[in-house]
Amino acid sequence: MLIKRWEALASYAEEQLQSQQRGVPMSRHLMEAMNELRKLRQFAELEAVIEVTLAMYLLEDDSPRRFRSHQAFGRQMVRRVRALVDGHIGTYYDTETGAVKRVYRDSKPRTTDTLAKFLVEAFGVAGVSLARLERTDRERKAQEQASLNRALTQLT
Repeated sequence: MLIKRWEALASYAEEQLQSQQRGVPMSRHLMEAMNELRKLRQFAELEAVIEVTLAMYLLEDDSPRRFRSHQAFGRQMVRRVRALVDGHIGTYYDTETGAVKRVYRDSKPRTTDTLAKFLVEAFGVAGVSLARLERTDRERKAQEQASLNRALTQLT
C-alpha cells in the first residue's frame, strides 16, 4: 500500500517535471520539490524513505512538544528524508581540527514545505495510524504491568 502511494507520488513528480520541460509554467518551489522527489526515487531506498517518515510520526506522537507546529514537524521530516541521499551532504575542511566535516544542505523553506505536503499526503494516514497503534500498545503494557504490580503487592 505505501509502496503504491510512493510510486504514485514519484510518477506524478516525473509527469510534472516533463510537462515543465515542455514549457508548462510551474512555480520554482514546486519544481524544486519535484526534483527532490526524483532524487529520492533514484538514490534512496524506498524502505528507508518509508521507515524514516513513519518514524517521524512515532516521534511526534511520543514527544508532541518536540515540534512547535505542524510546519516544523514537516520541515524536520523533510530534512530526515533528504538526508538519505548523499547529494544533500556537503563537506568542508576545518583548518582548526585538520579534518573534513560533513554538513547538511537545507533546501529553501517553501520547497521544504511543498515536499512535506507531498510526504504527508503519501504517508500521513499510515504514520498517524501507526502512532495510534503504538500508543495503545504502550498503554496496554502499562496497564498489564500495573495489574501485575497490584497482584504482587497483594501476595506480600
